[in-house]
Amino acid sequence: DGREKKFVPVVTVKYDYKKLRDITFLKEALDPELYAQVEKQCAEFIEKHPHGKQVQMALPGCKTRAEANIALAEYNKSPYDIDRRKTTFEQIYNILYEAKFSKMKKNSKSAYVASFAKCDSIKRMRMTEIRKYHLQAIVDEYAIKSPSTQKNIMVLFHAIYKHALENDIVEKDYSQFVTASSVQQSKKKVPFSREEVQKLWDNLDNYDFVDSMLIMIYGGMRNEELRNIRKEDVHLEERYIELRGTKTESAERLVPIHKKIVPLIEKRLAGPSEWLFPSNRGKPISYNPFRNRFDKIMEELKLYSHTPHECRHSFATYAKASGLDRVFTKKIMGHKSQDLTDDTYT
Repeated sequence: DGREKKFVPVVTVKYDYKKLRDITFLKEALDPELYAQVEKQCAEFIEKHPHGKQVQMALPGCKTRAEANIALAEYNKSPYDIDRRKTTFEQIYNILYEAKFSKMKKNSKSAYVASFAKCDSIKRMRMTEIRKYHLQAIVDEYAIKSPSTQKNIMVLFHAIYKHALENDIVEKDYSQFVTASSVQQSKKKVPFSREEVQKLWDNLDNYDFVDSMLIMIYGGMRNEELRNIRKEDVHLEERYIELRGTKTESAERLVPIHKKIVPLIEKRLAGPSEWLFPSNRGKPISYNPFRNRFDKIMEELKLYSHTPHECRHSFATYAKASGLDRVFTKKIMGHKSQDLTDDTYT
């Protein structure tokens, strides 16, 4: 009828004995011990002579008769749960989301959710039907995006296949053969120039969000760390901020408060919310609104199109130019490796 997979292997998974004669009437004629013997012999006979009605199930369809015979032989060699083998990519994602992804920190969870949204072509496919070329096609589709986009998709694939292998849903991990092919290079990070930093100071009263940029530049923190600072984390008299960490164990640290940004933090502490940078609803401001306000200020002040992360690069660059001890710089930024601080950030 024009179907691509015309051949369907069918296997017998059990026998239905419902139509066999009921022997319970013998209970009245036999003593309990003898009846138990008869019942046992009847069960053994049924097991050795399966003549009940066959209950059959179909394996995944195949394109050729040869493929169907191979699939049938593989099943007979090592029978598996056919219903489990019908599990789709989307079903495994939903299982992992409830058990794992939904409990992750916001950025990690968002990466999995965004990657899954890019997998429309395989969402409803059975895992047993997905091949390497299906996965590679999705990754290749986003070659024009940043390398991290492809990387996140591949991380999702690995998680899906890990679960599928552990639960005998598939026998082969095709995700390990997928390769990234991004044609877009990561944008070179450009620190704020001294003139640009001064322009931020000059416009501090004109934009109520400029202080976030200056605090990041003078503190070397990530934007997500800034957005999640509670007022109780700020120790103004001792001049440090206690960061809870968002990426690694070393990200949990104490960041000294530069004397120039003390007035900025004092003003933030006077606000009604428990968070230093709250949203309009009083909760920590999320990334998209934060980034939109950041980009708008860059545009209106006619500055280079910096990213929030370049505030952190600016800190590392100025710290090195000022002769700050390399160990102190590493500790303040929350890096374990000094090479990362020097090679990547300055």
